[in-house]
Amino acid sequence: MEDSLVLEMRSYLDGLANGTGRSQLENLILSGLKIIHLEKGILRLQVQLQETVEIEGRSTGTEGNMKAVMVEIRREGNREVIAGGNLWMTPTALSLKDLPPPLHKTSL
Repeated sequence: MEDSLVLEMRSYLDGLANGTGRSQLENLILSGLKIIHLEKGILRLQVQLQETVEIEGRSTGTEGNMKAVMVEIRREGNREVIAGGNLWMTPTALSLKDLPPPLHKTSL
């Protein structure tokens, strides 16, 4: 049986692939996404940009509330790494009410 977090992630990514994700920007950027492999700690996707690439993300560590992730982007045919990076991230629970008010011009 799959972990509930994995099921939630699969549902989220399926929504992006079908254009029914949480935001229009995500849908626009990631429509046509194909899940190759998904399990706790690893994610492998395929997406068509100017060429078909595979995106793989692996959890590499945890420090308190922060998580480290390594991401590689490879060409589909020869699996050549064309981009990669490491990312530290932490969950946030920001909402619109948490953002500062917009600046307004005032006339003098």
